[in-house]
Amino acid sequence: LRAQWHRDIETAGKHPYTEIAGEPALKLPRMYGTIPEKTIWLYWYHPQTCPNSANCVLSPKRQLLLDSIIHNKGSFRVELVHKDQVDEFVNYVELPFRWQELAPKLQQGAVTNALLARYGGVALDLCTCLLRPLDDYWNEMVAKGASF
Repeated sequence: LRAQWHRDIETAGKHPYTEIAGEPALKLPRMYGTIPEKTIWLYWYHPQTCPNSANCVLSPKRQLLLDSIIHNKGSFRVELVHKDQVDEFVNYVELPFRWQELAPKLQQGAVTNALLARYGGVALDLCTCLLRPLDDYWNEMVAKGASF
């Protein structure tokens, strides 16, 4: 028992993030390198109707809004990220500690900020009705050298 205790003390603290999160801090997400900058990011989670990507049923209103974004995406790619897919796009070190315990709206803000920081693009809320493509606005911002 004493020998085990000494081994535990020797290894404790060498990789604190791994000990807490269960994975290395510098692990690149699976989707890294596959996402174009011109991406429209959406995050959606609801504990009853959309707990994960496989069991997500959007209300008719939310589905209509998503359809408007997809229909008017222009040259952008649309990524609807669900709670169980977040680690495919960002590393948990890019999110607030215990982000999964935040209210859904706060989760959305944390996730979309991390996505924008890593990949760029545009973040929209799933209450947005997109009536025309964002390409003209994007091109104007690029021409003016705008960056965030």
